[in-house]
Amino acid sequence: MRTQWQCRLASALLALATAGTMVLSPAASAAPAFQAQDLGVGVPVDTDSAGRVLGLDSYSATLPWVFDGQHKTYLPLPAGATAATALRIGPTGAVAGQVGNQAAVWWSDGQAGYTLQTIAPPPGATIGKAVHVNAGGTVLVAFSFPTTLVTGLTVYTVRPYLTTTGGGLVDLAAKHSLTTSSDPVDLTDTGRVLLQSGQILEPDGSVTATPAFPEPPPGGYHWVFLRATRINAAGAWIGVATLSSSMGYAQVVKYTPGVGWKVLGGLSGNVSALGIDQAGDALAMANYVCPSAWGLSYAAAGGSTYCLDDLVLGSGWSFQSMGARGAIAPGWPGGADPAVGTLVGLGYHLASGSWRIARLTPSGDVPPPPATTLSAQSHPGTWQQPYDSIYLTWPSAGPLAKQYTIERRSPPAGAWAEIARIGASYYEYNDTTVAPLASYAYRIAAIGLGGTGPRSNEASATAPAPMDRSAPTVTISSPLEGATVTGMASISATFTDNVGVTYAEFSFSPNMGSGLICSSAPAAPAKTLTLNCRWDTRKIANQSPTATLVAYGQDAIGNWVQAQVGVNVTYSTKGRK
Repeated sequence: MRTQWQCRLASALLALATAGTMVLSPAASAAPAFQAQDLGVGVPVDTDSAGRVLGLDSYSATLPWVFDGQHKTYLPLPAGATAATALRIGPTGAVAGQVGNQAAVWWSDGQAGYTLQTIAPPPGATIGKAVHVNAGGTVLVAFSFPTTLVTGLTVYTVRPYLTTTGGGLVDLAAKHSLTTSSDPVDLTDTGRVLLQSGQILEPDGSVTATPAFPEPPPGGYHWVFLRATRINAAGAWIGVATLSSSMGYAQVVKYTPGVGWKVLGGLSGNVSALGIDQAGDALAMANYVCPSAWGLSYAAAGGSTYCLDDLVLGSGWSFQSMGARGAIAPGWPGGADPAVGTLVGLGYHLASGSWRIARLTPSGDVPPPPATTLSAQSHPGTWQQPYDSIYLTWPSAGPLAKQYTIERRSPPAGAWAEIARIGASYYEYNDTTVAPLASYAYRIAAIGLGGTGPRSNEASATAPAPMDRSAPTVTISSPLEGATVTGMASISATFTDNVGVTYAEFSFSPNMGSGLICSSAPAAPAKTLTLNCRWDTRKIANQSPTATLVAYGQDAIGNWVQAQVGVNVTYSTKGRK
């Protein structure tokens, strides 16, 4: 039995899981489409608006690289170093990260080469990390300052800094009067700094406060922790919000000034807010968006949230995995749709059977699914399927199909009406609402993110005659009720049916494991069937003085009849030892 706490949590999870996700309808708004380019084996870290990809050869790799579409350049390390952490690639191709405990920036020379610069920490700081480099070359850096407590435990306070054109550092904690540890997570080209707490440090020294959390889910829960990750030029940002439960449930959320909060998916401890472009489109790794629970989800600025798999034309890729990773570019210049940025994602490449990096570039809108071909035939009821119907079948309309709508009319001039809507994994349908011997025409259309596709051909069929629902009859003529039997007794029963008997048998009880005496299954249904047998009464269990003889019969549809008589039994001891 569920506890009150479990019931409250279940209600909350249901509400959260369904919030903010797309509901398919025939008039669904246009969904953005992407073309996939295979960039080879690796793990993507980030991408920029010029299409460069920052990545690693594997999850365990320690040497990052940049791929510009033609060349993969491994970032240089200082003498003696064997590993580096790369976090972001900026608009000009500069890479922010860390070498050892030092903040590091790799500057692009514009010719597939990189030069490493480490940033010296301010007095008292022992750990530095370059977070991002904007279009003007300003670097956002997080420095950690240790403090040893009286217990001997060392704790760190994080303070955000910006580099200056002269090579100096601006202490943003001092400039903005920050009194607590403040992890910086992103920097815009205009100098706005997003903190992990959701606060925004403005260039003029003011602070935009973290907005009030969205309404909590039902059941008495509330949001207890926010981890912001990315901000765009308009001030919209995304992050991960954690629910007040012992399970550590969290969701990806987006905040847009003047609009408010939107839940982008997820309801577990393993979700990630991966990026947001200038139009407000966002990329996340979350559950409860894709069918397999976890995967990359794309939240369009217009409101709908999609499983990324559904937006990639031509299929061939799947981004459904708890380990899915990806990034979205801030914007894509050069004439392409400015409302959709390019993406990179770690996906399963079906052709090679391996996990690889895909670059996903905008390609208009997802088109409607193609037409399919429909067949219809009469289905008289059977024993295994005891219903009359018209049976419809069709081949799949392909990966663009998410549902099928089935329409019917009474020819020749009846109006078309939808009779069913079913999931895309089904390719058959039994219409059991037909009238006996009536004729009907059918057509079907696939529905996808791009709307309703063209309708199929018309397929017609006539419903079968009413299914036989009359059971056979049986009369046991020998022995009669109360008769006495002994030895090998003659038994006989006559079965009749309006369509035809297909099976008949005699059995008895009590027995010693098998009570079947004899049976008959005629080659063709028989309207009258007489079953004559010899019954060895010596097989009655424990020499019972009484026994029950049962006659059973059925017709083709499975209608059945059973009759029985009770008899007295005598046993001969002749020949027994």
